[in-house]
Amino acid sequence: MDALSCQQALETILSHVHPPGSGELPLDRLHGRVLAGDIHARSDDPPTPRSAMDGFALQSSDSRGASPAAPVRLEFSGVVGAGHAPAGEVAPGGAVRVMTGALIPAGADAVVRQEDTEPLGEGAFALKGPLEPGENITPAGAHLKKGSLIGQRGEALTARHLSLLAGQGLPAAPVFRVPRVGVLSLGDELALPGTILSPGQIHASNLHLLAGLIAGTGAEPVLLGIGRDDPRAAEQKLREAINGSAEQPPCRVIITTGGSHRGDFDFGEDILKGLGASVHFNRVRISVATSTIFGTLGGAGSVVLCFALPGPPTAVWLGFEILIRPALLMLCGRTATERFRTGAILGTPLQARPGCSHFIPARLENNPGDLPTVTPLHRRLELPRHYSLLANALIVLDERGADLQPGARVNVELLEDCSPPGHREPVRSST
Repeated sequence: MDALSCQQALETILSHVHPPGSGELPLDRLHGRVLAGDIHARSDDPPTPRSAMDGFALQSSDSRGASPAAPVRLEFSGVVGAGHAPAGEVAPGGAVRVMTGALIPAGADAVVRQEDTEPLGEGAFALKGPLEPGENITPAGAHLKKGSLIGQRGEALTARHLSLLAGQGLPAAPVFRVPRVGVLSLGDELALPGTILSPGQIHASNLHLLAGLIAGTGAEPVLLGIGRDDPRAAEQKLREAINGSAEQPPCRVIITTGGSHRGDFDFGEDILKGLGASVHFNRVRISVATSTIFGTLGGAGSVVLCFALPGPPTAVWLGFEILIRPALLMLCGRTATERFRTGAILGTPLQARPGCSHFIPARLENNPGDLPTVTPLHRRLELPRHYSLLANALIVLDERGADLQPGARVNVELLEDCSPPGHREPVRSST
């Protein structure tokens, strides 16, 4: 099976992604979820004119000629607070005291700020300047017009969306269902964090790396634990996750880490085939995660996406970012799956061999008046923290390779915060 280019591999994966189902959820469960339909404003916001200030509602024509040297005396009656209806109309020469957010009484077309007036005893004040019609009044629809698009199908709901939905009196919204993603780490050398290591063992970190990355797409991670170098036992764990149970819904995606190379104990492809998966590729021309394997189980409408990643955490991280993240975003209903790309000025020399695409962790820094500066990060550098924590971008180079000097322009892909929408915790399977 020939190695695919990065673009060919990604197109192959996405061609097997089918739209998820949908349903309604209440407001308090919507943050981070993806809209399954457009939502438009049902009414103007505010629905009627409101006072933008604490002051007095009046007829602007009564303010003509007013000045500090020749103030206009006006009498007011009553006070209107936010949430209460005015008692009557404002007649020429009269006014009503209004608070911020209060309805504008009939007959009034302007509000004078309290600090621009001078009290003249009980029920009267002096106006020291002219007002324009509409001054200090928030008109109907100033914040949102009826029919305006609040949320668009395929976009993730933020706190700002929820504020607008609540402001329209909408208690719920239609969203796509969240896919469950089973994660299994393979290898006799692995031990769970908190356990004492035997000779030759290391603590398994990829489970928790992937849990965070998966949750960052909006999908639900399901930690399946460690699968030893026993293909049949690993197949059983994955089969149970795919089939689900009365307590655990089925996983639509499975990811294994480790065992995707060609060594004597690399069983990743054998495990997928043992499950009955059709393997679509087992090598990709990228500088990391070259041995990523992708297959599918099932038919249209019930396809399970199956990925086998290499074991090194950097390969897992970047393999996920490049090949799996876009598929999970689509499975969550997102229409936009690409990260933002921009140009940057290289800060240090960079060499990349030809024959594969490169995605190089890097640190992007603002450069006033010019393009930002980007510095590739690697383990040979003396860094104050682990390079994966410092990286906020990936330098992207194509298969032609490169021998670049400082000052060269390169393309970078920005890495956004991957904290999980709604702070969902990973689900630990009982299998």
